[in-house]
Amino acid sequence: MQAQSQRWLQLMALQTHSTAQFNGAVQDYNRAIAQFPACVVARLSGLKAGRTFQKDAALLMQP
Repeated sequence: MQAQSQRWLQLMALQTHSTAQFNGAVQDYNRAIAQFPACVVARLSGLKAGRTFQKDAALLMQP
């Protein structure tokens, strides 16, 4: 039982770290496509701002 609890804590730590990395990458991407001249190229290419994991999860939780 102790091994399962420890493994669960490890997985939660990994998930937290991975979510933070993903959200950081989304924020970097959004900043990059907001700058000139990248914003012009992004708009012409159909690129849109990304959403962070928490925002997507919140949208899924809405009725």
